[in-house]
Amino acid sequence: MNTANTKVKRERWATSIACGIVGLMLGAGLVYSLKLQDRLRYPDEHDYVAIARNLVAQQSYSIDGVEPTAFRAPGYAFALAGVTALGGGVLAFRLFNFTMLAGSMGLLFMLLRRDANAATGLVAVALCACYPVLFYTASTLYPQTMAACLFLLACFIYFGKSGHSMSRAAVAGVVMGMTILTVPTFVLALAVAVVGMTWTSFRFWQSRYLTRLARSLTVTTHQTPPPTHSLPPHGTAFAGTTGILRKVNRKTTCLPGGNLTLHSLKVVV
Repeated sequence: MNTANTKVKRERWATSIACGIVGLMLGAGLVYSLKLQDRLRYPDEHDYVAIARNLVAQQSYSIDGVEPTAFRAPGYAFALAGVTALGGGVLAFRLFNFTMLAGSMGLLFMLLRRDANAATGLVAVALCACYPVLFYTASTLYPQTMAACLFLLACFIYFGKSGHSMSRAAVAGVVMGMTILTVPTFVLALAVAVVGMTWTSFRFWQSRYLTRLARSLTVTTHQTPPPTHSLPPHGTAFAGTTGILRKVNRKTTCLPGGNLTLHSLKVVV
């Protein structure tokens, strides 16, 4: 009982500390955003801000407000357009980015706590807080912070201890689609995930269903006339068309009117 109580207390302490680190990161982002105000430091930031404002003002996906563009992926621009529609400006855009960073850290903690323990999640959150590139990237109007949050959300939804389901897979697929629309290079992560899930499903089917089917067909019987030919050697092995090694052991018993031959089939998967 004492061991269980100690474990619960440790989990609570780790969760509280992780939440505190995430809160401090969000507070530091607010302070840094107030310091930067409306200053845009990179050309890409100007493009995303212009597209977001044109989406709200002219319902046009355009940088200059005249010609439509496909130069920037739409996911992040539409998110900024939503903030613009609520009356936000560049300061609000940066706060949105730091919120996405805090969300990424929170999702990472929950993923590791679910699959390992809260202490592991706390270590991951602390490492994120100690990596200044994440904080600096969130201060710029770049889509990577939002895409990372969406990707972790898709992983959190799909990979659960309760197993997979069609509804969870559908929601995770929608979130992953939003991630790709935000940063298109995440399509490579989707391809790797699809290959991995396909291989896992194949191995599961092969080990669970194919083996059971083979075992259900282990012994077959049939009537044969009195033998006038020699049987193949005991334990003859051969390879079938499916590439699975089969081993046939034949045992013949003399019966009135014929012989009963038993074939035992062993499948090696």
